[in-house]
Amino acid sequence: MSNIAKANHEILLTWREATGVVLHPPKKMKLGETVHYHSKRGEVEIYFRDNGSPFLNHNGSKKKEVDGNDPPLELKVSGSFKARCYITTPKGVKLEYLKGILPRGISPGGGDMIVRGH
Repeated sequence: MSNIAKANHEILLTWREATGVVLHPPKKMKLGETVHYHSKRGEVEIYFRDNGSPFLNHNGSKKKEVDGNDPPLELKVSGSFKARCYITTPKGVKLEYLKGILPRGISPGGGDMIVRGH
């Protein structure tokens, strides 16, 4: 499992058979705050989709891939960002978000991060 770094927001990823991997961001996050991702089940990977990312690389491009080994990351872009998420267990099993048509009331894994301006 990854070491949990100090950040404004520690974002937990969980896995259940009915939903797959789900991201649990807080409802209120603002530009300039920092986040770190983790799971009790193993190592985490988060991939932001085409709509961008709340993070920037050192060269100013959008950072679309993050994981639990990253230090706390500063939220640099406001908006709503969709992500697909994975957890790799200590035994090497890769848990993922669910795909396809799900029963009513069940949302696929992954998650949305909403970042507001200052």
